[in-house]
Amino acid sequence: MKMFAKRMIAVLLCLSMGMVLFAEPKSTGVTDGDVKNWAKNLNSIAAELSKMDVWDGETINASAKQKNDVVKVLQKYGISGSNCIEKFSMISKSASVVIAESEIDEQSAALLKKMGMDPFAELKKDINSKDYAVVKSNSKAVVKAWENLDISSFTAEVEEEADASLDEYYAELSKQSGNMLQMIAQPSIDEYNSSGAKIKNAYEQLCKAKGNDGNIYKSSGNAGKYKKASPDSSLNIMFRIGDVLDNEYDNENDAPVGMEGTINLKKKTVEVNAQWKEASFDETAARNGYVKVDVVSKKQKFTVKSIEYYGFGLDGKKKADEEGEEYIITTKEGPVFHFWTETNNVKDVNKKEAKIKGVDTGDWYWWLKR
Repeated sequence: MKMFAKRMIAVLLCLSMGMVLFAEPKSTGVTDGDVKNWAKNLNSIAAELSKMDVWDGETINASAKQKNDVVKVLQKYGISGSNCIEKFSMISKSASVVIAESEIDEQSAALLKKMGMDPFAELKKDINSKDYAVVKSNSKAVVKAWENLDISSFTAEVEEEADASLDEYYAELSKQSGNMLQMIAQPSIDEYNSSGAKIKNAYEQLCKAKGNDGNIYKSSGNAGKYKKASPDSSLNIMFRIGDVLDNEYDNENDAPVGMEGTINLKKKTVEVNAQWKEASFDETAARNGYVKVDVVSKKQKFTVKSIEYYGFGLDGKKKADEEGEEYIITTKEGPVFHFWTETNNVKDVNKKEAKIKGVDTGDWYWWLKR
């Protein structure tokens, strides 16, 4: 089993939290080779130290008798020097900060830099800046090593402690930063909720809609040229607000937001699907800008009670390149759908509207017959 980076770094992060009251520790002399070997051999080092029961993911806890054996393991895998235990600990602590920093999205990182804030400043107080710089310069290899760390030799208790430590870390980070994380998240939260509110409101209005607002074609200059006729019952009318609801998305952040419906004139059914996103602040979602996104999906069906159809120029006096039509579809549940179009290529007129009493159809830019 493999543990993701943000679970494994939690232990070291929380260990660092309580160690911020003294000056920067002395450099252990970490070299570029030490860090590269740490990243390359982390699984092998972890496996051997775990067998010796001296490393639980936090730090090396070796007795005097075990110390020589631990040194041999670390030096075998390229952690150099007589102080290789101290180096290993310093690299691991520095790596925890490097990985934590990688969890913050670019937008949030830029905002923090602009504000002159470093949410990991307290954690870095337990790390020598020179040693940290060496680890940071190998950030890609360090992050990859943590992501691929095999902890199958660790106990379930250690994994549970890591989970608990992660929660503790984010709670402490939020406490230290006050409203800073909320400030980072709020613009994205507002954007998600604003776009989602349009769809949510339209859907809820549609479910409550009742009555008829009157035919659209009667407000046109050619109102008198529209005649009632029988509609083609083999057609479907499709309409949509917002995105196409393709639900094959990788995560909630990428989910489409929209409402679309199909009116089957033959079966006399109306099926409506709506989907929107609701966002909230989540201090554990650093990679997503501290934003938690929930996808809300809704479905509603209506039964068609009657269909009226009006066509332009059905009296035989229709001009060349002119046409227009309107469907008035009344449902048993209450909503009355109006779909209208008028085209005059000679006068360069192209009008297309949708209307439902009680529903804001301002963004209903799309409907068609199929």
